Amino acid sequence: MVSRGLLLSGALSRISLTLTRRAGGSALLLALQVILISEVVSWVVMNDTTLFKFIPLILTLSKVSGVDFKKLTILVTICVNVGSALTPIGNPQNVIIWQYFRPSFLQFTLAMFLFTAIATTLLLVFCALLMRGVGLRVGVKAPMVKVNERLAVISLGLLLFIIILTHLELELYGLLVVLIVFLLIDRNVIRGIDIPLILVFLLRFINFGGISFLLDKYGSISRLSKFTDIVLSLIHI
Repeated sequence: MVSRGLLLSGALSRISLTLTRRAGGSALLLALQVILISEVVSWVVMNDTTLFKFIPLILTLSKVSGVDFKKLTILVTICVNVGSALTPIGNPQNVIIWQYFRPSFLQFTLAMFLFTAIATTLLLVFCALLMRGVGLRVGVKAPMVKVNERLAVISLGLLLFIIILTHLELELYGLLVVLIVFLLIDRNVIRGIDIPLILVFLLRFINFGGISFLLDKYGSISRLSKFTDIVLSLIHI
């Protein structure tokens, strides 16, 4: 919900478009800025969410600049995953590791800093090679994005609030507070939650071994097995 609030506020789009205007006629400078911006955003907004925001931006930049940025989409896809590895909240895997081993936010980030720095440097080198000698045929004239400053500030505040409560193992209270706040200030944030994406994450990280253990412990597997045999026999008939 916090990530959705940041995206709906328009602040990330405003920052992105403002910096791309400063690229002048250099496709390389424009590409480098997009990579660095997407990586910074992925530090605090989940990698998948960041990607959903920046791929449409790259496609728009391709149209207005006259440059085919298809290869840049590949680099940005890699970049948001590299950037998300830096912080405990960058991707679901990091959240699980952070919750299980209980390092502080700073300890986790420092531990991942060298890996992220090396990977980012390599990405910038590849970007320079891909964009070498490419110039923009027209200036980037994307319109300014209207920013909901109130929503942006509240979303950033809630992000810090969630980080603190998660470290204190009070994340459920944080979830409740975030839900109430967005219900009061902007229900579009809640309506815009990507439920299918959340379900995909649940299926990816669900502990099927634990479920089978519980079923076996309470004698449900044998009954389930008999039910399955009956269904299969009926299908065979």
